[in-house]
Amino acid sequence: NYDWLECSIFLMIANSEITDYYLTEEELITIISKAESLASKFNFERKSFTKEEVKEKFNIAFEWYNSIGDAAPEGDMNTKVLQEMNSVAGYLKKQRWFTTEFAQTLLENLIEVAKVDDELIKNEKHIINTIAEKWRLIRPFED
Repeated sequence: NYDWLECSIFLMIANSEITDYYLTEEELITIISKAESLASKFNFERKSFTKEEVKEKFNIAFEWYNSIGDAAPEGDMNTKVLQEMNSVAGYLKKQRWFTTEFAQTLLENLIEVAKVDDELIKNEKHIINTIAEKWRLIRPFED
């Protein structure tokens, strides 16, 4: 029941949070900025978004992310979030409007958000590589 922008924001939030369990203010600002950029670049289903709507979409995606943690059995949050990320990446890929350009742009956004805290860690790279493979893009990181 989430739209393409909420799904994109969810992936950015989840990749940032799951890997170090903390979202910095810089990451939050970057995610919103990247979401605004996506919203202005891609006009899927002839629906454009204002800056306020993008912030609302961010809040929806953040609540979505938190609801997974709230519902996950103790010690199993990472598994549940990774499953949801995989599901979301697959959902996006199945959309009729999904293009390599969109996929590459969102993948680059995931990388930029991951680099904001000056700590691009192995788990972030692994998740981004997994999404790249699912979308049939070149893996941006070596193992």
